[in-house]
Amino acid sequence: MPPNPMSAHSAQQSFIKATLENANLWKAFHGSGTEMIITKHGRRMFPQCRVSLTGLQPHIKYMVLLEMIPADGFKYKWKQDQWEVAGKGEPQPPCRTYKHPDSPALGKHWMKQPLSFLKMKLTNNTLNQSGHVGRILD
Repeated sequence: MPPNPMSAHSAQQSFIKATLENANLWKAFHGSGTEMIITKHGRRMFPQCRVSLTGLQPHIKYMVLLEMIPADGFKYKWKQDQWEVAGKGEPQPPCRTYKHPDSPALGKHWMKQPLSFLKMKLTNNTLNQSGHVGRILD
């Protein structure tokens, strides 16, 4: 029986791990009830989304995609120092992902430094064709 070329590759598999780089800043903003209004033209995220990856195979090509999923099906408005439900949200497209501009690239490229999603914009335009993702708040 010929050797299985995948068996050697499978033995080298490791667990891929993504770590949010500025997690303390994200936690601080989450605790404060971050006020970020997303418009049809799109807004850049703050704090910036930066992720470190480990466990990739150095000489295998990977594509890195980021998907934003609404936490619920409602629209919100800022009123008296807090967010409150302002009605039912619009239906979401089945898949809104942002492809990292370096994709595809070798695993060693992705693991050498944190990935920045600085160029990604969030939008509430469900018909967006500009590569922006999400429909978070109105």
